[in-house]
Amino acid sequence: MTVAWSEKDRHQLDARGISIDAADQQLRMLRQPSHHPHLIRPGRVDDGIQQIPERDHGRLLEIHHHAAQRGRWSKFVPASGAASRMFAWKDPQDLRRLAEHLDRFAFYAELESVASRNGHTLSELRATHDDATLEALLLGESGLGLSELPKALLPFHAYGSTNRTSFEEHLREAAACFADHQQQCHAHFTVSPEHQHRFENWLVSLVRDLRSEIGVRLDVGFSQQKPSTDLLALDQQGEPLRDDDGSLVFRPGGHGALLENLSDLGADLVFVKNVDNIAHANRRAVADHWIKVLGGYLIHLQTEIHRCLASLQTTQDVQAWRDADPLLHHAFTGLIDEDADSTDPAQQRQRLQQRLDRPLRICGVVPNEGEPGGGPFWVRQSDQSLSLQIIESAEVAPQDPDQQEIFAAATHFNPVFMALGLRDAADRPYPLQDYVDNQRFFLTSKTAAGQPIRVLERPGLWNGSMADWNTVFVEVPQAVFSPVKTVFDLLRPEHQP
Repeated sequence: MTVAWSEKDRHQLDARGISIDAADQQLRMLRQPSHHPHLIRPGRVDDGIQQIPERDHGRLLEIHHHAAQRGRWSKFVPASGAASRMFAWKDPQDLRRLAEHLDRFAFYAELESVASRNGHTLSELRATHDDATLEALLLGESGLGLSELPKALLPFHAYGSTNRTSFEEHLREAAACFADHQQQCHAHFTVSPEHQHRFENWLVSLVRDLRSEIGVRLDVGFSQQKPSTDLLALDQQGEPLRDDDGSLVFRPGGHGALLENLSDLGADLVFVKNVDNIAHANRRAVADHWIKVLGGYLIHLQTEIHRCLASLQTTQDVQAWRDADPLLHHAFTGLIDEDADSTDPAQQRQRLQQRLDRPLRICGVVPNEGEPGGGPFWVRQSDQSLSLQIIESAEVAPQDPDQQEIFAAATHFNPVFMALGLRDAADRPYPLQDYVDNQRFFLTSKTAAGQPIRVLERPGLWNGSMADWNTVFVEVPQAVFSPVKTVFDLLRPEHQP
């Protein structure tokens, strides 16, 4: 079934930079059954997940340091999440619980001041159980207005009489891990259009403060999801969703849309963390250490890959590609064909070059302690080969008990703690879109204006969007993972002074 796009439709699509062919492709994807990856087994230590011995840490830290000194590193933080989700009360007692622990939150002093301006005291509101007024002061326009902030600008951590947002904490982490020999560090945040001015205003004082306090100069960029990555949806009749005046309704493409933002950086080495995964400074040492260890390991592997590629390109000796095999077997488990020895040497060299010459990532994974999200799994590909991929719960066939059982058996979890190598041996940026598994898109059902709709999300940034990268999974300590999904997560030890 095709759509006869009207002139108005074509104008809308063109204004977003979406071609008619791309729109038609979206509709085909929306109208087909959901595609689910076929899980074989979870990745485990020594079966797809590596452990880096402590004896190797010193050497890897030194490798990372030299690259940082040369200005090769940047930090990339998806920071578009809304703080309102943190205050979505799930239990009638949530507000009472918040009131009881109020003085443990970094925004306590500011809340006390705004309560006083409105003729209240927090002790009075807590004693009288006036939770409605407390909620209004905390979230409303006449109060702190926390629900209107992006999560990155919410006060996360207290330091005596001051506090820090996660935005500031990420910049301080970048300064500690990635500053170059001129004491400059590079960081990039993806933000919502309506909030970019807030980030820019905060940045003015942060640039000044970090320069005077620790001598680091910040080079910070911002970008937004591109309109060209927006997606159509289907109404209950299976037609493109439209609003009351007949205009097409577009939805954000999910975090997989940020692949274009990452590509546009033109960066060399990039470390990716989520905006809510940042600990108080007094508990950040473990994360800083492992950022540098994974960074050093990435560069070590990248150097070996470039050496192998150079050998494959300059020699006809079959030993060149045989030397590459152990690297692939060790670092990129499962990429070597079982019949590799029977392959013609010229074809084998070409195949190895294609396998080696692609973006590289090191994914830190933590032991699974029940956090929601995905992890590493062995997956059967369409060509029947096995590949180790990050799989999220939304991708697993919901009606297949065997697949659900495999997913539930995961031993490790993806905290989004990733070191990325984005350039080839000639220092040219890889075309990241060429390494996306476009079949890893998400199809879900939602409700709009009281009506069921079918929506599409692009392959997730660290799921399908990086599916064809060379990927190494490394076990890292649980201490690197300190997420904040609800306001009560800020009461965890890793977020307390």
